[in-house]
Amino acid sequence: MGKTCNRLLNHLAQVDSAGYVIPCCQFTREWLEKWEPFNLRNLDTFDNILTSDRWNTLQEEMLKEDIPECRNCWRQEKTGAHSMRQWANQTEVENPGKLESLEIGIDTTCNMMCRICRPGQSSKWYSADSVLTKLHEYQNKNGFQYDKSLVDTSNSTKLINALNNTNLTKLKTVRINGGEPFYSKKLLTLLQKIDEDAKIENVELSFNTNGSIFPTGKIADLLHRAKKLRIDFSIDAVGDLATVTRWGVEWGIIEETIDKWKSNYKNATFGMHSVISLLNINRIKDLYDFSESKNLQWSYYALSSPEHLSIDQLPVESRKAYLVKFDDKGLTQEIEINDILINTPYTKKTEYDFFLEATRLLDNYQGNSFKNVNPEIYNLIEELLKHQCR
Repeated sequence: MGKTCNRLLNHLAQVDSAGYVIPCCQFTREWLEKWEPFNLRNLDTFDNILTSDRWNTLQEEMLKEDIPECRNCWRQEKTGAHSMRQWANQTEVENPGKLESLEIGIDTTCNMMCRICRPGQSSKWYSADSVLTKLHEYQNKNGFQYDKSLVDTSNSTKLINALNNTNLTKLKTVRINGGEPFYSKKLLTLLQKIDEDAKIENVELSFNTNGSIFPTGKIADLLHRAKKLRIDFSIDAVGDLATVTRWGVEWGIIEETIDKWKSNYKNATFGMHSVISLLNINRIKDLYDFSESKNLQWSYYALSSPEHLSIDQLPVESRKAYLVKFDDKGLTQEIEINDILINTPYTKKTEYDFFLEATRLLDNYQGNSFKNVNPEIYNLIEELLKHQCR
């Protein structure tokens, strides 16, 4: 009650192929008809969105209640984790109503097919027709995670066109996601637009990357010129588990590329972001140890969708087996992660059968075995399903 969020004042996000421009990447769209005016199919520019009636209404509603569209932040705050809203409110807004901050998923082009992902965010997923059909049927068509019909691949071109018509002169920070941004043919055009309007020397650039690609040529030149450069590597596991759960590039190549980034970009800061799910809940310590060994600032997020991979499904007593113990340096993260493991509410809507079915389908399609690389979790889900069926 009575909350505010700076994201509503100076920031816009367009992060998936559905084409909707929203207040931030954590925002959940409710009542889609209200968001149609802010879909790329109906937008020629991002100008004036921040001063629109929709954005003003959101600010007013948030002062009265915890609006459902921001449930991801409310969920994190209730478990003791630091939310996007809290982080944004620590950042000064110099020009309310003007676009100072932008986050975009430039397109869905990607060289990996991560198990937590979907066709709307990865072209490698989009091409997996046989798997998508079966997974969507198994969901009884109630979810959008594997619904290929909702993906509009033309939106990436519409996005670039809209940005070309947008005044970016007040831009201070830009976060670029994918797909895999360094795999996209549209990245150079976007960076050149930012440079033309705001001068890239005045802009803080950050990227979320899977760590498999090292940029060269004109893109590299622009990155070196940026006011600040932040590279966050999406790492949900290390070793063989990483190769299986983020399929498409061997783990050894990822690790080599991370080292190359760090050696060649002395002007950059580097982070590592991990999504905590059923796939890796028992390997959290491995993630911490890797981030420490590479001197990467570590952040993490407990996955909520797709539901069959969420830790919400595990009884709290089962989760207690995976409480972590770091060294003194990681004490704060230790407390936060253990709070998440213990305080995330258990859902009675378990999808153990879907977890196992999806695992088998992806193992068969990708030619690997999740059970072989993480037998502890696979066997636990089998046991929970058996107990549930008694």
